[in-house]
Order: sequence, then structure tokens, then C-alpha cells
Amino acid sequence: MPLRPEDEQHRRNLVAASDHLRTAGKEDLAASVDHVLSPQGVAFVGRLRVDRLETDPNLGDNVPMKVTESERDLLKNAAEASGRPLSSDATEGLQAFVAGDFMPQPRARARRNSGATSVSVVLNVRVDPRALKQAEARQKELKEAGTRVPVSTVVYDWLCRQHRVGPYAETTE
Repeated sequence: MPLRPEDEQHRRNLVAASDHLRTAGKEDLAASVDHVLSPQGVAFVGRLRVDRLETDPNLGDNVPMKVTESERDLLKNAAEASGRPLSSDATEGLQAFVAGDFMPQPRARARRNSGATSVSVVLNVRVDPRALKQAEARQKELKEAGTRVPVSTVVYDWLCRQHRVGPYAETTE
């Protein structure tokens, strides 16, 4: 399969960098660039990605959730104000679910043809892949016991509770 044009450009740049380093007498650096281009380099880059998951929340597995536009905006703003990314909070929620310390409330849905309308959007939150796998295993156990708990509901409910959004918003009545 041919590479996409931008990938081909990156490959050419890496080959040129390797040649330049070799010409400059930096054989060890050139060999490292060559390694990234090799089949073993693919595995190496994959290991780098896994190592970065601990420090970069944007590299985890995606959990998509349907939310209203206002919920999405409120959650993002609350996370920004707290200085803590939604992905960290979501991973924490999955861990609490797996430990049995948290069980989400079922999501409320408008009745069909009730006239209730709100614009739905998809909020994508990245979580630690290990926490997601454990949560999916817990989800499967609960399903076998007759309880349906989607992982997206776990994340949604946890984020809403933590940031007092949606069903947990403070009312001013």
C-alpha cells in the first residue's frame, strides 16, 4: 500500500536527516534515525506511545459519549478551570467503577414525541487503556448478572458529578 503524500514526505525527511547526520560524523544518531524507519522501529515507536500514556492523556483510548452541547461546553470549561484534563477525571471514574466504589445512575432520556429537544453532540474523552479494559471486564460481569452499565455512562456520570453538570448541576430555584 503506498504511503500518503505527507507520510512519504516525512519518510524522505528522515532519510535525508540520516544522510546528513552520517555526513556530519554522527553515525550513532544516523543509526537511530535508520532504526525508526526499519520494521523494528515500528515496534519501538509503539513502545514509546505506551510509555507516554502515563504522562500524556491525549494518547489514550477514546470513549465517545452523546451529550448536549451545553453539557459538553460546561464540562470542558470546568476541566479547564480546574487545571485537570477530562481524561484524568474519566480514568479516575473508571478506576472507581472497577473497584466497586462507584456505580453510575442510568441516563435520563426524554420520552418519544415529548417535544423535548436539545442538540446532541459527541464528546470524545481519552482514557488510560488499562482502566478501560478493566472497566469493560467489570461491565461484562455486571451484564451477566443482569445489569447493563455502558462504559460511556460510567464516564458521563462521573464527569457530571465531579464538575456538577447535567443532572448534578446546582439549581438556583
